[in-house]
Amino acid sequence: MCQSPLFAQQSTPPITELRAEFQKLDAARKSQKANTKERAEAAIKAAQAASNLGWRTFEDSAFDEATTWFSRSAELKKESFEQTRAYLEEYEKTEGIALEEKFGARIKEWNSQLATEKDEAKKRELILGIDALSKMQFIGRYTTVSELQQAASKANEWALLLKYNKQELEIRYLELEYLKRSKAPENELLRKRAEVAKSLERVASSQARQALFEDAEKNFQQALAIRKALPETLPERNLYETLDDLGYMYLNNIGDYTKAREYYQQALAAFEKNAPQRAQVLESEKSADNKDIVRATQALSYSSMLSNLGSLVQETGDYKAASEYFARAA
Repeated sequence: MCQSPLFAQQSTPPITELRAEFQKLDAARKSQKANTKERAEAAIKAAQAASNLGWRTFEDSAFDEATTWFSRSAELKKESFEQTRAYLEEYEKTEGIALEEKFGARIKEWNSQLATEKDEAKKRELILGIDALSKMQFIGRYTTVSELQQAASKANEWALLLKYNKQELEIRYLELEYLKRSKAPENELLRKRAEVAKSLERVASSQARQALFEDAEKNFQQALAIRKALPETLPERNLYETLDDLGYMYLNNIGDYTKAREYYQQALAAFEKNAPQRAQVLESEKSADNKDIVRATQALSYSSMLSNLGSLVQETGDYKAASEYFARAA
C-alpha cells in the first residue's frame, strides 16, 4: 500500500492520538488573537495535524474521511497565510511607518546640523550617521516585503506575490537613487544595480506564471540589459541567472522549445564564462561551512542547467545531444 512520507519509516500513531492532537492544536489556534503571528503559527500547526489525520485515514482506506481532513488542512494553511498577511500589512501601516518617521526626524535633524557644522570630523560623523539611518530605512521596508513574498509563495497566492515583488522592485529603485545622491562608492552602486536586476526577474517570473508574457519578457529583457552593462569582473553580475529564467519561461510557461533552447544554451555559456567570478565568491567566504554551501549551490545551478537542456532536446527528439547533457549533469 502507498504510504505517506510522514509514516513510511515509523509506526503509525493510533487514530485516537492523532484526533486528540488535532483537537488540542485547533483549540490553541482558536485561543489566539486574530491577525497575529501567534494565530498564523498555531494555524499551520493545526494544518499539519489535519494532514497527518488525512494520511492516517487514507491508509485505513477511509477515503471520504481522508478527503475531509486534507480539505481541512488546506483551509488551515489558507488561514495561516491570511493571518500572516494581516499582521505584516498592519505592521507596515503602524509600527513600520512610526519607525520610518522616527528615522526621518533624526535624519532631518542631522542634516540641519550638517548644514552649519564647521568641524570636519563632526561633519564626517554626521554624514556616516545619516547614511546608516537611511540604509536602515530601506532594510526595514525590504524585510517586511520579503516576509510577505515568502508567505504568498508558500500559499501559492501568485497575484499577491506579483504585488509584493513589485513593491520590492520599487524599494530597490529608491535605494539605488539614494546611493546615487549620496555619491556612494562605484562598487556599491554596481552591486545595487545587480539587486535591481534580480528584483526585475522576480517580477517577470510572477508575470509569466500568470500568463502575462509580454510584461514578463519586457522585465526579463530589462534585467538582462542591466546585467550586461555591469563589469564582467563583478561577482554579482550573474548574467546566466536572467538567461536561465528566460529559458524556463519559454519552456514551461509558453512552450516555445526553440527559444527555450537558445536561452538555456546562452545561460550555460555565461555560467561557464563566469567561473573566475564564482571562484572569487567562493574565496571570499571565510567559514568552511559557508564555502561548502556556496560550492554546492554553484554545482546545483550548473547541473540544473544541463538537465534542463537535456530534457528539452530530448523532447525535440535529439537523443544524442540529450544524452551528452545528462552525462555532464551527473
